[in-house]
Amino acid sequence: MRTRKEDQESPLLLRISLSETAAQIRDQVNATQSSSSRHISTTTVKRRLCAAGLHGKIAARKPLLRTGNKQKRLVWAKEHKEWTLDSGNLCFGLMSPNLRPLVPITVSLCNSEKDNDPKHTSRLCKGYLTKKSDGVLRQMTWPPQSPDLNPIEMVWGELDRRVKAKGPTSAKHLWELLQDCWKTIPGDYLLELIKRMPRVCKAVIKAKEVVDVVEVRFSHTKFLESRAGVTEASDQYRLIYIFIEILISRIVTLSYDVYEGKAPGPPLVLLHGLFGSKSNFQSIARALVSRTGRKVLTLDARNHGSSPHCDLITYPAMSGDVRHLLQQLDISSCVLIGHSMGGKTAMTLALQEPQMVEQLVSVDTSPSPTVQQTGFPQYIKVMQNIRLEGKMPRSTARRLAEEQLSTIVKKASVRQFLLSNLVQENGHFKWRVNLDAISNHLQDLLDFPEFHCSYPGPTLFLGGANSPYISSENYPEIERLFPCANVEYIQGAGHWVHAEQTQDFLDAICHFVEPT
Repeated sequence: MRTRKEDQESPLLLRISLSETAAQIRDQVNATQSSSSRHISTTTVKRRLCAAGLHGKIAARKPLLRTGNKQKRLVWAKEHKEWTLDSGNLCFGLMSPNLRPLVPITVSLCNSEKDNDPKHTSRLCKGYLTKKSDGVLRQMTWPPQSPDLNPIEMVWGELDRRVKAKGPTSAKHLWELLQDCWKTIPGDYLLELIKRMPRVCKAVIKAKEVVDVVEVRFSHTKFLESRAGVTEASDQYRLIYIFIEILISRIVTLSYDVYEGKAPGPPLVLLHGLFGSKSNFQSIARALVSRTGRKVLTLDARNHGSSPHCDLITYPAMSGDVRHLLQQLDISSCVLIGHSMGGKTAMTLALQEPQMVEQLVSVDTSPSPTVQQTGFPQYIKVMQNIRLEGKMPRSTARRLAEEQLSTIVKKASVRQFLLSNLVQENGHFKWRVNLDAISNHLQDLLDFPEFHCSYPGPTLFLGGANSPYISSENYPEIERLFPCANVEYIQGAGHWVHAEQTQDFLDAICHFVEPT
């Protein structure tokens, strides 16, 4: 019999692998001993490992899939085989409540599915979902003994791989890596996971088995009906589309400036146009504070100004960013004023969240697709091709960039506007706008989302008399979506109304916000 001291001095505890059996550890240790040494037995290995606090475990056997459950899974797959992004049925999951969610859960009504895992049936989980959903999450049928082959599980797997590659060193570091790695997962990857679901259903049908592919389901048809007033659930379904866009695009925390005012009333929130930034409204914001006395906020849209970049830029995504910021600032209602792209973002938020928009102003844009020649595709291409190599003074960089821009952009005022996005970083010059994302989603920015509801609040469409972007052809759609709207034009102004006729612009806004 070997003594405890001999065991401690032996390489036994130094050769432990959690995946090895006692017999394998015995053989490894004995192989290192000389022929004259006494070899240890499997019993000795087990006894000494237990004394060290290492107890052997046998993996629990998983139950076999019963015939009845196979049939239930097959039926479920046939019901969801047409589950596509275009039809409006989307697949999502909710993070376990023992972790802080990486995306905010702001759902008004949806159906949820979860298995009977203890963490799902715990009081903590049930209480969290009830609190976050205000008690409107409804249970759907879950096929028994179904593997987790839903899109969200694959996202967690991708997130896990990215975090492990960074090598977290502490719980705090792990949480920081989780947030950072989540932001690096592209939105296109999430969309592809959703688009693949019909293929998954058809594959399991062919194999006469079905996988569970959904934890939260959304019916776009019901959403449109409710928004159109067909059902009584319009208020309940109103936020579901917001949740979908949040999950796909992830909320971006916007950069903003606040101009304080002491007068009561909802604050004025200004949204800039494509290639613009909150700095475009500095003098306008100060003038509005002076004339109305109210607080004024100016925001940088995602991929613009000082706000973070994201590979997705659509109006539902941008309206979600604005909503998130207003909620963070405890602003329950505001006067939303948007120019061009910002105007379409403002209209989208007003149609999604009418209670958050006291009054709406859309400057030189309408809720119709932009069909006029904008020149934006050419602007983006020439900006992407500009190269400013090496270190140089800012004046030199602007001069070289303007020379290259002038081949396409003939108006000096437009060139200066675009050049406002040229910034210096680490001694080199770059565009602060995300040209790749804008180029990939330019058509989305020229179009406008389809809505089957209306915004009932006071609305002003303020166009430039020399601009083609609000015309009589747009009036029917304006009246359909914004029945309380007025359309006004400022003489002598083109597309950049606030810059070309500033005083008339301010007069129109102030008269609308506080009519005498």
